[in-house]
Formats: sequence, C-alpha cells, structure tokens
Amino acid sequence: MIPFFIAAWYGIQAGTDAFFLSYAIILMLQSLFAQALETVSVPVIRTQIAKNENLGLLIGRLLIFGSAIIAALLLVLLMLLEPLLPVITNFPPTTLRLLEKMLWEISPLVILTFWSSILSGVLNAYKRFMLPALSPLIRAAVILLIAYFCRATFGIQSIIIGYLLGEFCRLLILFLVCRRTTPFRLVFSTRFNRQFLEFFIMAGYQMITVIARNINLAVDKMMAARLGEGRISLLHYADRLYMIPLTLFLSGMLMPILSHWSEEYERSKLDGLKRNLNRTLRGLASCTIGLTVLGILLRRPIVRLAYHHGQFPVADLQQIELVFSCVLLGLTPGVLFALVTRALLILKKTNMLVLGALGTVILNIVFNLFLMKIWGIAGIALSTSLTHIFYLLYLWNRFNKCCKDNVLSAGSMRRDL
Repeated sequence: MIPFFIAAWYGIQAGTDAFFLSYAIILMLQSLFAQALETVSVPVIRTQIAKNENLGLLIGRLLIFGSAIIAALLLVLLMLLEPLLPVITNFPPTTLRLLEKMLWEISPLVILTFWSSILSGVLNAYKRFMLPALSPLIRAAVILLIAYFCRATFGIQSIIIGYLLGEFCRLLILFLVCRRTTPFRLVFSTRFNRQFLEFFIMAGYQMITVIARNINLAVDKMMAARLGEGRISLLHYADRLYMIPLTLFLSGMLMPILSHWSEEYERSKLDGLKRNLNRTLRGLASCTIGLTVLGILLRRPIVRLAYHHGQFPVADLQQIELVFSCVLLGLTPGVLFALVTRALLILKKTNMLVLGALGTVILNIVFNLFLMKIWGIAGIALSTSLTHIFYLLYLWNRFNKCCKDNVLSAGSMRRDL
C-alpha cells in the first residue's frame, strides 16, 4: 500500500527515483539477512524444540554475529557504491547526492529487519503465525503516518524516517510477544560451536540465493535509470501492484507451510513432502492463473484506481498499465517456485537453489538488454516474468531428480539387506 500513497503525495520526480533505487539496494541486504535467515531458521528451530535444546542460546548467537556481519557489509557496500553510482545510473549530480544521502540514512533498516525476522521465525516455529503475518501492517501504519505529517518538513526523506521508526515498533512488539507466549529466553553468547557453524553454512546457501534474486531487482532499476527520469518510479509503481496478489498468496502462507511440511517430513519423509507439494501446487496454479487473466483484463481500472489521483501525472497511467500486464505474467511461476524452494530447503538441497538463482541473474540481464531496446521498461518487466518461468522449470526438475535419486537409493539399500 505504501507506494500508492507515495505516488499520490510525491508523484514521479527525481526524488522518488532516488528513494526507490536506494530502497532496492538496501532491500537486497534486508532480504539477504532477514528473509533468508527467517526461512532457514524455522526447520532448525523446530529441531531444537523437538530435542529440547537451548534455543535462546542459538538465537542470541545468531543476533550478535548476524548484526556484526550486517554492519560490516553495510559499511563496505556503501563505500563501494559511492564511486560506482555515477557510472551505473544516469542521474544528474543533485539526484546522485540525494541518493547517496538516502542510502546512508536508510541503512540501519537492515539490522532492525534482521532482528524482527529472527523473532518472527521463533514465533512461526512455535506455531504462533498470526503476529508475524500481521506485524508488517504495524510498520506500514507508522510509515504512512510519519510520511503524511512530516512531508512538508522533510519531503521525500520523511518516508525513510517512517521506515526506521515503523520497523522499530514492529521489533518491540515481536519481542514482547515472544517473551509472553514462548518458553525460550534470549542468552547472548559470542562462542562459536559446531552446531552454529552448520546453521550458518546452510543459511549461507540460502543467502546467496536471496542475493541473486534481489540483484535482479537492483539490476532492473539500474537499467531503467538509463531510460530517462521517472522510469524507475514507473517500474516500481507497476511492480507494487503485482506485489499485492503475490503477498496475499505468500506472506501469511509460506512460514506455516514450511513449519507444517518440516514436521510432516520428520514423520513420513519424502512421500509426505511430495504429496503435500503436489497438492498445494495444483491448487495455487489454478488460482494464480485465473487471477493473472483477470488482472490483465482489468488492468485499466486497477491502475486508475491506484494512481489516478494526487500528484501522479495522468500521461503515465497507460505506461503503467502495460508494465503491470507484463509483470503480472510472472505471478504463477513466482508463487509456485517459492513453494518448490521451501520443499528443497526442507531436503537441505540449498546448493541447487544457489545454482538456479545465479542462473536467473544472467538470464535477467540478457533478457533486459534485448527486450528493453524494443519495449522500454515494459521489456524489463517482461524479462522478470520470463526469468521466473525458467527458474520454476529448473527447480521442479531438481526436486523430481531428488525424488528419483531417493527411490533408487532406497531400492539399493533393500537389495543390500
């Protein structure tokens, strides 16, 4: 919802381009540590709970080492980006200075989101699904309040203030609920044992996967920057419309599914996991294909309902309709590959995710270079959808190979006996 209010209050300008590009760069690290570790932590925490081991010690170590690594990476990244930004963007000097300032200002969001996501992972592992699913709404409410009441004083930078304060409020609420509803208590320690090292190795593969996916977001915006002022904003506004159905399908569903599938896998191994995955894929494929067709047919009223007000230029609405249609083609493969990814995570086949994700970066760049010359930012959006399709086909092939290898291995063991 936030980009719709940004569009109404700030329209399309150099400031919105700078904000959306800075947020895309920071989102890459935010997703790397927050989303990746939350996803990886759920099966590990479930195992810790089942074995009655010290969960608070694991979480405490994770927060300390993770925060230190994030701070170091942020510092290195921001220092490296300063000389690179004039080369990879086509921004004038004033917009470049604003972009550099925004990057430093929004960078603490990565650490705050990292802490929030780890606590969300704990709640999901204990089957307290509601607050982790709804907590982003708390952050969004704070962002909108501050962006609205402070926009006259701080302009576009009021959104950054809102993000920081909103995430802090979300973190505080998650921490208080964890203390009241779960038996674990945080124990901070800087000792690095074997179990913690194994967790970081498994998480490392997932982090590389997330980096590759978010590099695609940053690459898309950097390439859009070369198409002229306002192109980044147009691409982002269309993408936010696409994120509404994607978030409805995934945000509140993936963590409960991962927790349930992990528990089911411990009981019935691969047969139960494969059965659950196939049943879920069939149901969601039907829903998402129908929603994609409906969204493309109703693209004009949807775009005008979202953006035809405030400071948004009417002349750009038709362009957003085209970009929205192109990016919406990636809804079905986007939802389905997220589910296959979770199945491979439960099987601990994270190396397969890494290879596929790195391949999508190359594919996305190649598609972008070709399609943006023909259709501009609509070509960039279409490139993303095509990349999602290829990634889904790759992951589904790898999952079926794992199943086949497991059957052959089981048959060999029976013959040996």
